[in-house]
Amino acid sequence: MVQGLPTRDAIREELLRRGIVPEDLPLWPTRYVPSEVVSAEDASTRFVFECCWTYNEADGSTELIPDHEYIRWFAGEWIANRATGGTLICEKSRRLIMSWVCRALELWAIGLGRQKLVICGLNYTKSAEHVWRIAWLYRQLISKRSEFGLAAAQERGGNFGAQELEQVILPNGSLVENLNQEGQSFQGSGYSGVVMEEFSQYDNPSYMYSQARRVTEGKPGQPGGFVVAITNAWPSLEWKELKA
Repeated sequence: MVQGLPTRDAIREELLRRGIVPEDLPLWPTRYVPSEVVSAEDASTRFVFECCWTYNEADGSTELIPDHEYIRWFAGEWIANRATGGTLICEKSRRLIMSWVCRALELWAIGLGRQKLVICGLNYTKSAEHVWRIAWLYRQLISKRSEFGLAAAQERGGNFGAQELEQVILPNGSLVENLNQEGQSFQGSGYSGVVMEEFSQYDNPSYMYSQARRVTEGKPGQPGGFVVAITNAWPSLEWKELKA
């Protein structure tokens, strides 16, 4: 940096203070932004472990996502598939917090620049809960990382108190919306990512997967968006054939 010139963080903070948020302006400080000296994997895991909490519905407590090796490994796979526009399938134990980890990684990514993400679920309630988690994580950042200078996100449809939201729009214009597998279809194209929770239990997983790949297709020569499936083991023949 040339002495006397403002740092990237100083410029970012001033723009946010003025309410000016270009679509390519990262909402996060440089510590959490990939660069020539910070890899995407390092930037993302710093964000996950330092800036993202989980919510315990039993007692209402919150705690930072723990720095476990399996989460670091998963984040590396997530980053690699995001870079290539691939498909990532995570068949998990119910005791793991992989859905929270995915919401944290998604929030990190959409905070780097304007993107469009859809989260699918078995039904409206389940998909809307995962969109709510994005909003909840962002609210936690505003509350617990006030030095970031973040403005509030727009929350549309559903009810935050009921842990159900249809859409969340960040100040940079990034959109996260829900999709119910029961009778709904993807609208439009150009999605940066499609996430399918409890995917193995879908009525027609092959159809949903093919639609997800279609709406994330990139321009010729570009990787496009990517698809993530988070699920538990399930004795569905169609699911087993799809993941093979």
